Amino acid sequence: MNDSDRTIEIHGHRGWRALFPENSIIGCHEASKLNIDAIEIDLVVDADHQLIVSHEAYFNPKLCTGPSGQELSYSPSNNIYTMTQKDIGQYHCGHLYDPNFPNQTLQKHTKPSLKKLIHEVALASHQYWNIELKFENERKSLYYPDAERYATIVIEEISALGIAHSCLLQSFSYELLQAIYKQNDSLRLGLLIDRPTKVKDNISELGFVPDFYNPHYALLSSALVNKAHSLNMKVVPWTVNDVNEMKNLIAMGVDGLITDYPKKALHSVVK
Repeated sequence: MNDSDRTIEIHGHRGWRALFPENSIIGCHEASKLNIDAIEIDLVVDADHQLIVSHEAYFNPKLCTGPSGQELSYSPSNNIYTMTQKDIGQYHCGHLYDPNFPNQTLQKHTKPSLKKLIHEVALASHQYWNIELKFENERKSLYYPDAERYATIVIEEISALGIAHSCLLQSFSYELLQAIYKQNDSLRLGLLIDRPTKVKDNISELGFVPDFYNPHYALLSSALVNKAHSLNMKVVPWTVNDVNEMKNLIAMGVDGLITDYPKKALHSVVK
């Protein structure tokens, strides 16, 4: 099969986490060299309301060390929302062994801003950014701005960076997606799902039909995929790393796969 014939989108999860530190410039850069469709990253907000590429709104002690190279704890002092970019630049990640990804290259890096990542990683014309916006309503003001302010920050930043029409904004947060949709209903949005609920109930709660419906892969069935398609939503589950699972999902009719192993997925998809 030629890659040009491929009908399944492949999204590199947190860049290319199987081989490179998650949400790192090098991981995203190396993933962009593959003929995949999207690079998935996570965003949080710093003290100056700049967008930072990070899965957690704090420095994960399992992956990062402090300014003096010290081990970290799960402490409010590691809260990115209280830090400037200068503060963030003193912490390092990517150099601690992750037993979940034994083949990952250990490479020390600092968490980049979205601006720095976009400036340093050029995507091919057919590729786009799949941006997960991390947000927990019960932790707003502590780890995040409120949803309306967060939405404004994101919309202004992706517009300034020229990627508003070449990205997907996805989130588990109904409130944040609603705030973005209210401010700009032309952006591509995706609803992430982590619990066994009905498609119609989730869309009813959200209040509009997003472009993507992205459940955990274990929640999927052919019926669920068909229901989402009937509402004109693409289905791209997360995070599937097993080849047999990939093939099962493709047989169900999914539109794409979010995976830590994008190169493996490229060799496993069928037309």
